[in-house]
Amino acid sequence: MTTTRTPREPEAILGRATAEARPDHSPDETRHPSAAYFAARHILESPRIAARTRPYMQDGDFDWFGLLAATETMSGGERLLVDTAHDLWDGRGEVDVWGISKRLGPSNFERVVLALRISRGEVVSVAA
Repeated sequence: MTTTRTPREPEAILGRATAEARPDHSPDETRHPSAAYFAARHILESPRIAARTRPYMQDGDFDWFGLLAATETMSGGERLLVDTAHDLWDGRGEVDVWGISKRLGPSNFERVVLALRISRGEVVSVAA
């Protein structure tokens, strides 16, 4: 059975660009990234996708336009990881929670759970 993917336009996913800071980002976010940054980064550093996401990761920020465009050539599970990281960063609630619980393998599922704890501001021990 072949799955047809609809093309995603990063502009539509990202919404309109805004100069406003995210509420959980400090004014000095480049030097002190938020919990949302660390949570998203934790997911994007998954061994399954790290080689493909690393070029889009900066200190304290991400190139979401590039990352979301790159998901066009990723598997469904890889795309779900990037989408989950993006949702933790941007908070739009667009991730399929059912998909997280059913489509991710055990290690990536645990990675997402840990990222959720990080995004809450919990102090967690992160093993590579």
